[in-house]
Amino acid sequence: MCVWAIGFPTRSPTTSSPTSHPSWFRNELVRLSEFQRAMSEEFGHAYSGVLIRDHWLAALGGTAADALDSGVPARAVWSAICEDLQVPLERRHGRGLREPSE
Repeated sequence: MCVWAIGFPTRSPTTSSPTSHPSWFRNELVRLSEFQRAMSEEFGHAYSGVLIRDHWLAALGGTAADALDSGVPARAVWSAICEDLQVPLERRHGRGLREPSE
């Protein structure tokens, strides 16, 4: 079961531990934290939570939260949201990444 905190999906402490992340937590291309940061940067913090929770993505057959919860990689969810909401190509790549520290 997905627990919502500030609009983003998280797992309750009883279902995952810091060393044992669920399958949707990260893949080799995009970490969930990068996905969340990209959503906030592109759509704003409050609205990104609404989109993740409520926006139906026909390409994925559900919401972003449903897709992440069922194991769809964060990169695929980000791509589906960008496609569905017509985010320009130049704003799709590199979103959510932290600035390199000096």
